[in-house]
Amino acid sequence: MELGIRGKNAVITGGSRGIGRAMALALAAEGVNVAICARSQPALDETLQHLQSHGIEAMAESCDIADEAALDSFLNRVHHRLGGVDILICNASAMGAGDDREGWRRSIDLDLMSTVQAVQQPPDVPVLHALKQARPPQQRRVDIHAHPPFCCRGNVNFFQTCYHKGKE
Repeated sequence: MELGIRGKNAVITGGSRGIGRAMALALAAEGVNVAICARSQPALDETLQHLQSHGIEAMAESCDIADEAALDSFLNRVHHRLGGVDILICNASAMGAGDDREGWRRSIDLDLMSTVQAVQQPPDVPVLHALKQARPPQQRRVDIHAHPPFCCRGNVNFFQTCYHKGKE
């Protein structure tokens, strides 16, 4: 399938296994440069080998995205290596964090707030700022879809967030 995205740059959090890995490999097959992060280094290393087999620029790093400084640092390294981000897929989840208040808090922090953190980076982490500068105002758009793990436990539409930042 030709999506017309060859040469673009993508970041996928939670990109070493499951759906995240499948998205990373599909983008690599389309010629997209891919940076992934997750907590499990062995899974990252294996996925990185598969990404590189597509002849694209790929990077994979261990990162706890609930740690704001670690996420900013990862995104800054992506910026320096790839030159910016055209596609941001926030796939990491605290799935299985529990149904008590602390589990919900962990889910919200990881599933939602890490996504907000990735989009609203400080000025010294210019990953998405480069996207804003490279496109005319009518094409500046960031969509975020967060599906915390409690959606997967039967409450499909209970907590779905979509953030759209349009023309500025």
